[in-house]
Amino acid sequence: ENNPNVKDTQVTNDGKTIRQLTPGLQNLVQTIRKDDEDSDDEKILEEQQSITTSTPDIDIKHRYFIGKDYSNAYEKDFKELHDYRTDYITRTLVPRMPWHDEALVVFGQTARDVARHFIQRWNIHKVS
Repeated sequence: ENNPNVKDTQVTNDGKTIRQLTPGLQNLVQTIRKDDEDSDDEKILEEQQSITTSTPDIDIKHRYFIGKDYSNAYEKDFKELHDYRTDYITRTLVPRMPWHDEALVVFGQTARDVARHFIQRWNIHKVS
C-alpha cells in the first residue's frame, strides 16, 4: 500500500497493524483527539437547553408584530388605515392573529384575468 501519509507499517505477532504517520498527519490527529477530549457533551446539552426556554402564548411585554392586524376584522373593524403604527386592538387583552396561508383555484377566463392582473402588478413593482 502506497499511502503518502504513512511513513512505516508494522504487523505485530497478534495480527494488529501499526502505522507510523507523517509529522503533518500526526499533528492533525493529535489536534482532533485533543478537541474530542475537550468537548463536554453535558455542557453542550445544558447550553442547548438554556437556549430553548418556554415562552408564554401571549407575551405582554414584547410585541413582535407591530402595526395593524388585518386578520382580526371579526374582533373590530378597521380604523385609521392611513396610520399603520396605530393598533386598534388592545394587545394586552387580544392576541395578534397568526399568519394564515390560503389557496384558490380558478379556471378559464377568470384564470386569465387573474394571471393578467398578477403580471401587471408584478411589473409595476419591478419598475418602481
